Amino acid sequence: RAAQAAACSFPELQLDPDGVTVKLQCNEGHGGCFPLHFDNAGPPSRRRLSILCYFNEEWREGDGGELELSPWLGQRVVLPPAHRRVVLFLSDRVLHRVLP
Repeated sequence: RAAQAAACSFPELQLDPDGVTVKLQCNEGHGGCFPLHFDNAGPPSRRRLSILCYFNEEWREGDGGELELSPWLGQRVVLPPAHRRVVLFLSDRVLHRVLP
């Protein structure tokens, strides 16, 4: 259902609701981070849209884990991993990382 809703909401992305892949990742802190990367670096990956959901109720400033978005030729944006935050971005155009 979510894949169909995304395909209808973003027709310009030409999303295939039947070609959905899900990656579940849990980062528990302790200084961990993730380096700059694209979620779709090119073929054979067909990922078009990345969606992040945050469930960390007790996150506080200074805990780390902020998401840094670096859109191609755009301004860098840093988002704290606030509880109930949902972030959507283009998988092949937004360079991003998780800060320690």
